[in-house]
Amino acid sequence: MAATGLAPNVYVLMATRLLTGAFAGSVAANNALVASLAPRGQLTHSLGVLQSGYYIGTMSAGRWARCSCRVRIRTAFFVAAVLPLSRPSRWRW
Repeated sequence: MAATGLAPNVYVLMATRLLTGAFAGSVAANNALVASLAPRGQLTHSLGVLQSGYYIGTMSAGRWARCSCRVRIRTAFFVAAVLPLSRPSRWRW
């Protein structure tokens, strides 16, 4: 994702996005991770929260696109690259 933020032109941007999508596999990996870590009684709830997060992110993309005119697009890619590196154990719901 950080390589996407460093793209000097649209062709490199397209190539890095294509590679990110081809090698990410994040939906299946996230489902497997949640299924293996969630307590047995909360498995359906945990998977539901995970799946709803995908759709909430997709639906809110329009709002973020309007806000991104105030922030450079490169900044958005760098933020997306740094967020997974933070410690989810500190996140409180």
